[in-house]
Amino acid sequence: MKTTKNLPAANVGGFIRLSVCCLVLLLGVFESRAQDPKERGSAEREPAATRPTARPSVRPGAQPTARPAGSGQVSDSEVVDATRAAADKAARATARARGEITFDDLKFDIEPDAPYDGSMLTDDIRELDGKVVKLRGYILPSTLFRETNIDEFVLVRDNQECCFGPGAALFDCVVVNLVGGVRTDFTTRPVTVTGKFQLKEYKYPDDSGHFAIFNLQGTAVK
Repeated sequence: MKTTKNLPAANVGGFIRLSVCCLVLLLGVFESRAQDPKERGSAEREPAATRPTARPSVRPGAQPTARPAGSGQVSDSEVVDATRAAADKAARATARARGEITFDDLKFDIEPDAPYDGSMLTDDIRELDGKVVKLRGYILPSTLFRETNIDEFVLVRDNQECCFGPGAALFDCVVVNLVGGVRTDFTTRPVTVTGKFQLKEYKYPDDSGHFAIFNLQGTAVK
């Protein structure tokens, strides 16, 4: 009969402790492998709420298309209008220097049928006095005594009756006297009259007011 040797008590205790340690290590390995890698990555990533929001890039020098009212900034449409107005003003100044004027150049501040005073005229209008100009408009038929071989007529802004007489603006008509044997015939088309521009007051027979204040000594009608 074989005999069994008894292990020392100290060795048995050490063996048990070693076995427990190995078991704990193995359990840790299995738990780490069982965990989802994506979950680990998402846990490590910074929460979206804490990440800074990307700001939209703005091109240097670019102007916003829409601006709040009262912001003090000039809108694109205002820039276009101002540019167009400046171009029109420059073009009119160039034409005026050549003696080419329009009825817009004769405008001044006065209400229809209001009493006229020479002080109402602008400096630009006063500068035209005595100068040779070209003015385009319509022959007013209601002021004609005949339709051919005409030597005097009223030139108006448009072909409506509203540009002469009561209720009309004084700057919308010019009395034309053709000189040097020049004559013309009535036409419904616009004509251009060349001649010396004058400031001359025309009053109604009863002295109730003015019906014209401009005169043109015409030397050509085209």
